[in-house]
Amino acid sequence: MVAFYPTRDYAYGAQISVDVRYDGATLVHSQFNTRPLPTLAQGFVSDSASVPLAGIQVEVPALGLTMTSNDDGNFDAGFGWPANRVMPPGTYRLYVNRHRANPKYGSVEHFLHIRDGELNSFGTARLPILDRTEPFRLVQSGDAAALLAKGDLTLDLSGASLTFPDAQDAGGVHAQLMSRSELGYRARVATPVDWGFVVTPSIGVSGPVGIDIRLPAFNESHAYVEQMADYGLLLAVDPASLQLVVAGVFEVDKVNNRIRTVGLVHVQRLDVIAFGRTRQAHQPLLQSYAQGELDITALIAALEAP
Repeated sequence: MVAFYPTRDYAYGAQISVDVRYDGATLVHSQFNTRPLPTLAQGFVSDSASVPLAGIQVEVPALGLTMTSNDDGNFDAGFGWPANRVMPPGTYRLYVNRHRANPKYGSVEHFLHIRDGELNSFGTARLPILDRTEPFRLVQSGDAAALLAKGDLTLDLSGASLTFPDAQDAGGVHAQLMSRSELGYRARVATPVDWGFVVTPSIGVSGPVGIDIRLPAFNESHAYVEQMADYGLLLAVDPASLQLVVAGVFEVDKVNNRIRTVGLVHVQRLDVIAFGRTRQAHQPLLQSYAQGELDITALIAALEAP
């Protein structure tokens, strides 16, 4: 029997040749391969103020992965895995605090892009801190006036069908006003987004939706409303890209300090309802959409034109 021990670590993805010689004769010649470069992933979970969150569940159902953030808010996968357990490359949906496993926070959903043999970084997932003074309110398909966020957000769902995470068409809903940095999703369009409502849980929607919002006060005043343009953009989460996209148009009611959707509303999910400002030059476009002269595709193309 012959045993040998390497003087240094092997490289990943290497082919090792072993020759055993005795008295000038080769007794054994063999080869073996070391494991390929491992595929790793890591990320960070914080609250909306960028404070690290520990004990938050992070799930990638397509890979059968459930991770938990550590005391520093970090989570990872692939480290210390055996050679026969590999994350296949691809793009996967990643859920943070799914179904509000930690009830103090909302949930967010993002994409995890896995490249083979690399350390893949998810980045930062920011969870909204839920206002515990605002209760969950019953919302159901067909509601003509669903009042949320202390009455600041009213949804007309009289012609809409809702699908909650438990596949029911009714359930408890929490909504609260948050700043742009707290919304948890990036905007696809280059338009200023100052605030929006985060809705928990994420609810699927089919059919027409009307949205009426009481504008928030700034320094305990609504004086800024008079300076607002007549129209603004409704932004909502696109389930395919997980980005905030243009979903309709708001008209500004400067007398009552409110905004209301006008024209068709293309909302597929209720999880973020945000208000986007546009340049004055774009106001005729928004008015044309409100009057039914443009469809949503033409509106977005015109807004994105150089």
